[in-house]
Amino acid sequence: MSIPEHGTHLSAAIRFPRSTEISLKEEIVEFVAAAGPLKFHEKFKLSPMVYQGNLEL
Repeated sequence: MSIPEHGTHLSAAIRFPRSTEISLKEEIVEFVAAAGPLKFHEKFKLSPMVYQGNLEL
């Protein structure tokens, strides 16, 4: 994850490694990260991330 600073705004890019396969059978993935005092914890449904039959992360 990279978190560039833009004045008072913060944006984060989440990258999923291709070394670990994520399958649609899992239905939901959980993302947990920390950057300094900031903590992120979010769950994502995989079904909306399907494009032309492929899981696109």
